[in-house]
Amino acid sequence: MRCVQNRLLYKKAVAVLSTEASDDLIETLAGYSSYQKRQELEQAIAERANVPLWKVAAEMPSASTLLSKIKIGKTDVSILDADGKVRPLTRSSPIAKALQSRDAFGWSLVVSCPAADREAVATAAKRVLSL
Repeated sequence: MRCVQNRLLYKKAVAVLSTEASDDLIETLAGYSSYQKRQELEQAIAERANVPLWKVAAEMPSASTLLSKIKIGKTDVSILDADGKVRPLTRSSPIAKALQSRDAFGWSLVVSCPAADREAVATAAKRVLSL
């Protein structure tokens, strides 16, 4: 609690964005999405980094989210274009189209630890996950 009170929060050691993750890596990460398997992943990273288990925290979406590529809702806004025709906003704006089709989470895995252990944990996580 003192760490939280003093804002000594865990720092990101490794983050895998969903746009960067291969299908094989997504499958691997999905295998770690249960509580027990995520604990095993944290244990493997902690052992390789030579830090206590409580210094490693791995967070990821559920397996179904990782594997399903959830998209933002397909709700579209109709607009009146310059020619007087009603068209979906996504047809007129690449930004609107990108927002509609973006990944809901944007990340697949985040491994965090105290700032002092960031380098060791990052190296260990990359080795354990073959990144």
